[in-house]
Amino acid sequence: MVPWAASPPILYFQLREKLDDPETTFDDLAAIIKTDTAMSARLLKIVNSSFYGFDDKVDTLTHALNIVGTEQ
Repeated sequence: MVPWAASPPILYFQLREKLDDPETTFDDLAAIIKTDTAMSARLLKIVNSSFYGFDDKVDTLTHALNIVGTEQ
């Protein structure tokens, strides 16, 4: 079993389009990411890792995107 699954290329293009739009919100990006459970899980796993060191669990994609930002 592969420990990660590749996201469909369409997600990349949807995210790229939104990231190029200065009026895009983290909610807009979260709505796209939410369609891919593997990507959602990876993002939440990253922000809940010891690297970020939060005491409380981050459980929403919007909150995770606020932490990671758009350049990551």
